[in-house]
Amino acid sequence: ACDGQYYMEGGKATLWERLKWCKDVAQVLSYVHGKNVRHADLSGRNILINAEKGILLCDFAGSFIDDERATIMAEDGYRHPNKDEYTTPTIRCEIHTLGSTMYEIITGKEPHHGLEKEAVAKLLEEGQYPDVSNISLGDVIRRCWEGGFDSVAEVAEEIARYGMYL
Repeated sequence: ACDGQYYMEGGKATLWERLKWCKDVAQVLSYVHGKNVRHADLSGRNILINAEKGILLCDFAGSFIDDERATIMAEDGYRHPNKDEYTTPTIRCEIHTLGSTMYEIITGKEPHHGLEKEAVAKLLEEGQYPDVSNISLGDVIRRCWEGGFDSVAEVAEEIARYGMYL
């Protein structure tokens, strides 16, 4: 099942499992980036959860390699609000979508859930993000959205450090 579908169908996950999924997604995305590939459409719907509650990153149909233009882009609520960043997804753009994906993994909801996509896009253009101050990995997610990491590997390392305190 996809991440979002898993929750809609009543799937339960412990905080530890959610943190592991966030770390695993970051590590897989870091590996992909190491091959000069950009996913370009990261979100919970492109993360599969298997029977053992392991994650798999899927749907590379819109991805690109070696700085080519992507054929698809992340959806509103996930993609970077700066159009220059998401028309040719940069590392910064991918980190932004990772932050939104981690928000979904931790909360079980898309960023700004319940709002129309156009309203979400406007909020992000204005720099307005969901409050993450009281959720696990909130500081990491916020830093992803604000451009506080230089690589997805840094995000994975920060998540691993966070997990040491559980």
